[in-house]
Amino acid sequence: MSVILYFIRHGQTEHNVKGLIQGHSDSDLTEEGKKQALELQNRFKNIKLAAIFSSDLNRAKETAKIIALPHKLKVNYSQALRERNYGSIEGKPRELLDKIYESFDKLTHKERFHHRANPLAESNKDVIERLLPFLKQVYKQHQGKSVLMVTHGGLMGIFLRYIGFVTPDMKTHIKNGAIVKIKTNGKKFQVKETSRIFDNRGWLT
Repeated sequence: MSVILYFIRHGQTEHNVKGLIQGHSDSDLTEEGKKQALELQNRFKNIKLAAIFSSDLNRAKETAKIIALPHKLKVNYSQALRERNYGSIEGKPRELLDKIYESFDKLTHKERFHHRANPLAESNKDVIERLLPFLKQVYKQHQGKSVLMVTHGGLMGIFLRYIGFVTPDMKTHIKNGAIVKIKTNGKKFQVKETSRIFDNRGWLT
């Protein structure tokens, strides 16, 4: 039996507006971010969900709580859904991260998977290794059902590359409130629908 996973990026935050790198650091949702969470609540209110999970970072937790209201479901928190840890560059201007990503162009695909922006940061490999066991457990517990997960843009981008939906060379932007609907049998992951995500080719739908 398959499981439908809805990956959701949290609403806009103060750090998003200021163009700062967040990672494991946190900032509150803006009024626009709360509005985006309400729009997600409306979009999912008539979809039957077996469970709602969220990153344990406040911006995701706040978004998840708003989405969960019509379902009367408890939000379950997990560190597995956290954003990538960016180490020493958290709280610094986003432009610094853009420059680091530009340097990735010189690396092979394998090197990119293992590369860290700095010694304290997580690599793509680190993120996948904490995410996959969590997703397999969710599959075992909710076969034949739909599950919603509020997480972060960095994690979503890493996962989409890992499953081959986006190639390593594509520059992908996952906007606040983005949605990725995925069907899984516990081993393979198939993207069925996306919203508020675009790359070099344009909007992905």
